[in-house]
Amino acid sequence: MTFEKIYETVKKGLAKAKADVVNGDVAFECVIVGEGEGKFYIQVKDGSVNVEPYDYWDNDARLIADAETFTQIAGGKLSPVAAYTNGQLHIQGDVGRALELKALIESVPAPKKKRTKEEIEAEKAAKEAAKAQKEAEKAAKAAEKEAAKKAAAEKKAAAKKEAPKKAPVKKAAPKKAEK
Repeated sequence: MTFEKIYETVKKGLAKAKADVVNGDVAFECVIVGEGEGKFYIQVKDGSVNVEPYDYWDNDARLIADAETFTQIAGGKLSPVAAYTNGQLHIQGDVGRALELKALIESVPAPKKKRTKEEIEAEKAAKEAAKAQKEAEKAAKAAEKEAAKKAAAEKKAAAKKEAPKKAPVKKAAPKKAEK
């Protein structure tokens, strides 16, 4: 891997990083050892993140690793803390400030996964099925309500038919008084 490719990978990896996750201004000089040997810097200043292919002598920390380690860290596949702990990343200078690189990397939004045509079609079919099920549930509820209404009307009609008819009350004729 060439230095230019490593540098571009790191720059692209940090392009959407949020500068406000770092306390104040900070600068890291990154030294690639082995294949792709070279230096670049990462600077967080005035609310922006800059990655440039130059030496940076006024840095808070100097990060030293091979190309693979830098590209894995920039891609979010390897934590800078884990790389430091495992001896893959060496730090000269302020270790505390250097570890703020972790927050910077974690602030990069995860890339959106490209969906295949099949995934898009499956999602569309699932939405249509959910919509159809909702409509079916709504129709079933309406039918249930109508059936309950009809049953109540039939019950009322049946109760009316079954109600005993009251026999007319005959009035007794007044008795004639006996003389």
